[in-house]
Amino acid sequence: MTYKEIRPYGKVDFQPLSVTKEFDTSTFTVTYTAKIQGPKDSVSPFNGQLEYVTDKNNNTILIARLEMYAWEKQTENQPPIVLSSESSSSTFIISINTATTNSKQTYFPETRCSYGISSTDTGNIIRYDSKTSCESGSRGVYSYFKATYKGSRKGSKSNNEIIGDDVPKDFFNNTSSDDGRTASCFVNPTRMLADGVRLDTLKYELLTIPDTQDQELVAYTVWSFHLL
Repeated sequence: MTYKEIRPYGKVDFQPLSVTKEFDTSTFTVTYTAKIQGPKDSVSPFNGQLEYVTDKNNNTILIARLEMYAWEKQTENQPPIVLSSESSSSTFIISINTATTNSKQTYFPETRCSYGISSTDTGNIIRYDSKTSCESGSRGVYSYFKATYKGSRKGSKSNNEIIGDDVPKDFFNNTSSDDGRTASCFVNPTRMLADGVRLDTLKYELLTIPDTQDQELVAYTVWSFHLL
């Protein structure tokens, strides 16, 4: 049996500072600007712009801008601002609530969230465990593991996202506590190999949703840590 600390317990890698909304009457566009403290190697795999600045404490502040036509905000669409960092093996998503009338948000208690991830290899089964704590205020907190696999089983082609009951338990089994403080998953690579299936991606996610989601400018936030 081999134990390994994969991510030492610590604060989330991306910490939102503010999100604002501005309406341009000349172009009928709405621009959402998010200021986020994050890793220096962050990139933006979303349809927007990313600027890097440094604050007085030498922290990297990421300024992400997302522009959309004004009529789009009347729909239920929640466009995301996505940032990722290779050095921290993490991705951060802010989903914008386009229906709210609020134009600024600076309250993000979830930035005080911390988590750690470890693994235990028994030879046939690998178990991943996470421990999470959040001073989240009026936020729902959820933590879980997600996976995708490739290959075929019993002659059927597959390339699907698998979460909990969406995949046979002998491949991947995910459990989470109701309060979001702990999550575990069991991966059986031996059984997958025997069935001609391989694990393609595996990640841990921490999701926070405001209790007053319809009123806040940010609909939800997601931190992902990529294990594979």
